[in-house]
Parts: sequence; structure tokens; C-alpha cells
Amino acid sequence: MAKLLITRAGESPMHRFIDNDRISLGRQASSGVVLDANGVSKEHAVLLTVGNDHILEDLGSTNGTLVNGQPVKRRILQNRDQIEIGPYRIQYVNQRALSTMDFDQTMMFEGESVGGGGGGETVETARQRRLAGPLGGLRGVQGSRAGENVILDRLIQTFSRPDGSSAAILRRPKGYVIMKVAGRESLRVNKRPVGEDWLELSADDQIDLGGDVYAFYLRQGVGEES
Repeated sequence: MAKLLITRAGESPMHRFIDNDRISLGRQASSGVVLDANGVSKEHAVLLTVGNDHILEDLGSTNGTLVNGQPVKRRILQNRDQIEIGPYRIQYVNQRALSTMDFDQTMMFEGESVGGGGGGETVETARQRRLAGPLGGLRGVQGSRAGENVILDRLIQTFSRPDGSSAAILRRPKGYVIMKVAGRESLRVNKRPVGEDWLELSADDQIDLGGDVYAFYLRQGVGEES
């Protein structure tokens, strides 16, 4: 089972097994992991279980969240990542976590915000459920993925570059949305920048992640593309 090793200068180390789908980290007493110190917001961050992996999301904290020394808003954690929240140093330990984010790596969750409010988010595994609705896909047209074709039949799929830049596409009952997850390379749809908020996709949209260009399409039926 994955766990967090939590340390702070002058205190004994402690560990917390990741045994819930959603674990909050913050200063308030109701947090799943209480980090009671200056520099930690009441609701600082959240950790979501996604199959064998976990997503860490900063909840708009005052002082931010670092992973391996870099500020992050949202990150798919990898084994031995070092998280910094205020004076706390937290090591993520998960031997089953994916060591790299492959083109076909799958994460599954529901809701516009991974960890934010609004309620109703659920985390599932790939075998538990598939969404009904239009079926889409990506066709690589330029760059390292040119000629590849990926059917977007999972709730959410990520695609990435060797430098760690990555984006995620979420499947909803009425269509698909895309969001940048991590990395320095820009994500553009039809030459317009996409940030860390979901953007709705339409048929024939051109997706560009640092020079790797994909055409997004919707299928009218099995084996039939629009």
C-alpha cells in the first residue's frame, strides 16, 4: 500500500498509509493529514487515488505546494517524490506507481476539479465503469506521435513528451475536455493556449503539445469517424 513519510525539524517522523480515495492535507483538525504549522493553509492540498497512482492538487494555498523543489498546481505522483508543504517534508512511497507517464496512461475520476469543492467526485478503476456518450480519438499528425491513432474510450487519458510535459483528456457524457497537467511545453488547441482549466473539445480540433500535434475526432459509430 502506498504511504506518506512525513517529517518536520524537531519532530519525530510519522507515516500515513493512503487508504482512502481522497485525503486532504492542511492545518485544520478535520484534515486527513493534519499539518499544524505556520505556512500551511487550512485546506492546503488534496491527494486522490487513481487506480495504483495518486494525484496531488494544491487547493489554492497561500504559500503553495512543491514537488521535488518545483511549485505545482496538480501532479501525478511518482515513487519517491518529495512534497514540501510549509515546514513539512513528505515523501511519497508507492512501488506500484507508474515510473513514467506513457501516451496511454489512464487516470479515472469525475468532476471538473480533481480535488476542489463542489462535491460529487468519485474515483474509480478502469474495470469499474465506462461513460456512455460520443466516442472520440486522437490521430497523431506531426511530431513524435505522427501516424498513431488512440481511441479515447477511458474516462481520462494523458499524453506526454519525454521532458515530462503532459496533458489530460477527460471523457464526459456529452463530449471531451482537455487540460494541461505538467511541464514547460505549451498546450494549444487550434493555436490558442490552454492552461490548467478544462477546455471543451470539438471535432477536428488541432491539439499541440510542444510540437506534437494531434487531430481530435468523434466517431459516429463503431469503426466510423466523423
